[in-house]
Amino acid sequence: LTAYNTELGGTFGPLQILALSTWAKIKRLTAADVSFSGQTVQAAWLVTGGRYRYTTKGGVIGGPDLGKKGAVEIAARYSRLDLDDATVRRGTGRALSGGANWYVNKNLRVMADYTNSRVTFANGNTPVNNDVFVGRFQINF
Repeated sequence: LTAYNTELGGTFGPLQILALSTWAKIKRLTAADVSFSGQTVQAAWLVTGGRYRYTTKGGVIGGPDLGKKGAVEIAARYSRLDLDDATVRRGTGRALSGGANWYVNKNLRVMADYTNSRVTFANGNTPVNNDVFVGRFQINF
């Protein structure tokens, strides 16, 4: 298995943009090699202002710098997965997500998210669409 992963991200005041692309090639002994790929791009905006944390030592973009007032964030993401190859056809998928997060403080977050996903099968079966709504309270220690 050989896999490559590329990530790109940046923060611009209250805006955060991240992108990821991955590709994998599987060498098989008894059949032709196959390769698959996937990509994601996402953006988030701190409605209440502020900035996202960034660790220069590790090059890691973190969550919002909350200060004393907490933060409200809206975010969107588009992802796709391609499992079709010249010799193996398993289909493709995509997901479009949107959500809102309320960071009450460093230990409590309230989340509301929606995702619409679509899977298209290589064998011609009817594509499957899913709509998922999620609400969550998250406590961090």
